[in-house]
Amino acid sequence: MHKLTDGLHQFQSTVFGSQRELFEHLAAGQSPETLFITYSDSCVNPNLLTQTEPGELLILRNVTIQENVLVQMENLRTHPVVASGLAQGKLKPHGWVYKIETGEVFGYAPDSSQFLPLGGQRPPMPERKRATIEI
Repeated sequence: MHKLTDGLHQFQSTVFGSQRELFEHLAAGQSPETLFITYSDSCVNPNLLTQTEPGELLILRNVTIQENVLVQMENLRTHPVVASGLAQGKLKPHGWVYKIETGEVFGYAPDSSQFLPLGGQRPPMPERKRATIEI
């Protein structure tokens, strides 16, 4: 607990002051363009992983283990709001897996039916857990 309160004090005395304008803007309202669904895992920090600021991602943590990203994406497509957004061309889902030991992120490529490296040139990897869907 001491570590957490020390971190809070450091945030309030250092980070918040230097980003006060950002937090005042966020207090007035938020409109993130991306829904980031991820496994409830303390090792996965979506903002750190994507280098986004507070308010840029709407983060949803899923308690179940999303071992099959493609099945989870298909399940999401059946939700009425998602189905409507897809039909209107307003939503664009992406399935990602994160390999924590190397920092690599792989995105599902429907054209090749494979998970391919995002931002790298390494060969594709097999399906793994840690699903995210960008909407």
